[in-house]
Amino acid sequence: MSNHEFEDVIEQSIRVLHAHDGELDHRSAFVSLWRFQERGDCGFTHFRVLDILLERRATYRFPHDVHPAIDTLDDDAVNRDQGFKDDHFVYCDAGTSLWEQLKEELNGDDTKAPVDIPLGTLALHVARAAERAGELELIAAWFDYGPDLLFGDAAQTSPEALELKAIARRTNAPTREVEAWESPLRRWWFS
Repeated sequence: MSNHEFEDVIEQSIRVLHAHDGELDHRSAFVSLWRFQERGDCGFTHFRVLDILLERRATYRFPHDVHPAIDTLDDDAVNRDQGFKDDHFVYCDAGTSLWEQLKEELNGDDTKAPVDIPLGTLALHVARAAERAGELELIAAWFDYGPDLLFGDAAQTSPEALELKAIARRTNAPTREVEAWESPLRRWWFS
């Protein structure tokens, strides 16, 4: 999967979770998805879904003058931890060091740090929401990340892993072929 495809999976996941998952802590889920995306060599994709991020309070918008070092913030550089800006506002993600500095500007639950959601749990929530939305390619993309990345060695006994596998099978989400050289865990997952 190319970096652009990876970025698209994260964007589509945010969109489908926003529209089709009413039980999830969206703020924590979106922050956890960004953390996952940062593992790869990906571009900055916040502006693709900024309205959703603002609505779900995963990202906050402030006037430039509240940023503690706005003059040092490069117009073209994007760093989640230091914030990012456009012509009118500076944006910061919940849980970042900038958010820590600015949370006195916030109230209530917005001052609480987001909870880190395990990747397998996120994948299952995305798959459930994608099934409701008919987004089979998104189910396949998450399923294809494989059991070791999503759930580790406990995949075969994890209820979340078993449910994700069942969703992929039930929906006939297109998945890749299993290779003979792959680990027994991956052969089980993709068979």
